[in-house]
Amino acid sequence: MEKFEYLDEISEKCLILKIRQDFIDSYNGSIYEASRHIWRLSPKRVQNVDYVFSTLVGSGEIIEIFANLDWYNETDDRISFKGVKAPKSIRNKYIGKGIPLKYIKKGCGMTACRYINW
Repeated sequence: MEKFEYLDEISEKCLILKIRQDFIDSYNGSIYEASRHIWRLSPKRVQNVDYVFSTLVGSGEIIEIFANLDWYNETDDRISFKGVKAPKSIRNKYIGKGIPLKYIKKGCGMTACRYINW
């Protein structure tokens, strides 16, 4: 049973990424490293994102938020980012809460990434 509340809304321009716990573990517990690496995303589209929200697969809990994003090509069809933890005011607003249920389709969760408010 989840020990967090689901948000009603996210007001920031962000990209929500689903991260598996075993992937975090493979980066020695680094949510940042597990979040930033190779996504199949449009380099043009990610330029409009102010924040990356990392969420846990299966629960939708927001576990970290990154800002000051610098996207770069990792391979021909995959990109990664460099960034820093978001300001404390943003992190306090969202971390430990669940993404709004309207972003989760019944039966399939949500895709690995989802753009919000851009």
